[in-house]
Amino acid sequence: MQEIQLKGGRTTFGVVRIGNKLYRPHKQESNFANSVLKFLETQNFPYSQKYLGRDEKGRDMFEFIDGSVPIEIGDTTPSQLNDFMQIIKQMHDLTEKISPQGKVICHNDLSPCNTVFRNNHPVGIIDWDSAAYGERWEDLTYILWL
Repeated sequence: MQEIQLKGGRTTFGVVRIGNKLYRPHKQESNFANSVLKFLETQNFPYSQKYLGRDEKGRDMFEFIDGSVPIEIGDTTPSQLNDFMQIIKQMHDLTEKISPQGKVICHNDLSPCNTVFRNNHPVGIIDWDSAAYGERWEDLTYILWL
């Protein structure tokens, strides 16, 4: 199968799609992010990529989430924002279980450019390399800043 270079990627270059898998260069911060994705999968959180391990080139492999990812931030509708906020609340509620007291796991780069849309509604969150323990308001203020 052919490697298809994906557009976008302001901080991670070399992201490709092969069939129904996404490959991206492994970085030091990928270890924590990948463990978060594994945890979210065990919790049946449907809005994150499934981490599939590393390939023979050392790249991280993920399930490809079909849909569209905006290149620019652009406008969002109230319905899209409502859906997105429900997804973030669910993510924070789940990750509170494995975080230090009073903390959750924050994505720390939530924007339309890291969201997969289908039929104009968010169906997936991608690019988890900035994930870290934090407080809910940190993700929310990042979203508001945009």
